[in-house]
Amino acid sequence: MKITNIKEQKLMNREEIDGFLEHKNSKTPTRKEIKELISRENKTPIELISLIKIKTIFGSNKTLFKAQIYHEISQLKNFEKRKKKEIKQ
Repeated sequence: MKITNIKEQKLMNREEIDGFLEHKNSKTPTRKEIKELISRENKTPIELISLIKIKTIFGSNKTLFKAQIYHEISQLKNFEKRKKKEIKQ
């Protein structure tokens, strides 16, 4: 995994990162696998990471991603959309 850009967003108490991973001879990584890699790389709890975009170029072994790493769980809950399952409960 390689992180290409890190942007600090102090007002929202988060970092926005862009990067890519190469996955030769294997399938496209899942959202969970990408979150785990980002968590290990940045030494951040997985609960504070929000994946915004994942894109694998057709015929390529490279997956591009955009993620946000929050510093507090309360900020993540304020800014991120909730899933329909969470709203119903």
